Amino acid sequence: MQNIYIVDIRRLAPFFDSCAALLKPERRERMLSYRFMDSRLRCLAGGLLMEKIAGEREIQYTRNGKPFLHGGPYINLSHSGDFVCLAVCVSAEVGIDLELHNDKNFITLGKTAFHPAEYDFFLQEPGKVRFHDLWTLKESYVKMIGSGFSIMPASFCVLPDKWVLPDNEIPFMKNLYHISGYSMAICAREPIEEYIVDMPFPLMQQ
Repeated sequence: MQNIYIVDIRRLAPFFDSCAALLKPERRERMLSYRFMDSRLRCLAGGLLMEKIAGEREIQYTRNGKPFLHGGPYINLSHSGDFVCLAVCVSAEVGIDLELHNDKNFITLGKTAFHPAEYDFFLQEPGKVRFHDLWTLKESYVKMIGSGFSIMPASFCVLPDKWVLPDNEIPFMKNLYHISGYSMAICAREPIEEYIVDMPFPLMQQ
């Protein structure tokens, strides 16, 4: 089971000062280093979610910036636009990615972002939804394995019938359509059985 906690930062904004006081000092300092309020809110929401799961334990980070907790559970964080999400899995590594649909030159981007097989699939229905659906699958995968895009995105393929993966271990992947106007994907080392929680407020007391 993968729990996915989602925060709408627009709902968090009125509680900014009181919630910021709940953060551990290092996270609060990081949050305040951002110039714009929406960036601060995303950092605040991510910190609150991770600290809620961690309790009194320290959140640590790999060399590539992936957060982890000694002894589990496995966690992974993503944010885009007005939303922040945290995936939590007790028994297996997990990665999650969230992307706001935007308008770009997806034909050009796809040539460098996608494996040739993925690009052919994208061209069957070129547009922002398919582009972001594919991209979130790819990013959730590299976040699960902890490499980030130190691996060139076009060097691997996440299409189920055309796997090309750096570790040759087939993961479980799924696109999620919980937030209108966004693509979200989860990748894990165990079958996907997600439970999505839209977090209420005050966030830390639930």
